Amino acid sequence: MQVATTENGDLIYWAAPVGKNPNDWTTVVTGPRDSDELPEHEFGLAGFPVGVLPGSLRVEAFTPDFPDESPVFVPEED
Repeated sequence: MQVATTENGDLIYWAAPVGKNPNDWTTVVTGPRDSDELPEHEFGLAGFPVGVLPGSLRVEAFTPDFPDESPVFVPEED
């Protein structure tokens, strides 16, 4: 289930396997030019931005300078 995007076109998914406890679901990120390989990050939907925005979690699909000095979370409109 896609839950977010970045300004660079990266797609962020919440991996929600059938029958698996939601507390154990992971986050998957793919860049706009990535292959079919989708690396999973052992962070849930809330833990992912908490790790990524302060820079403690590095994601290969993101540019090396992500996040910038003043990251902002903007909810998408329906």
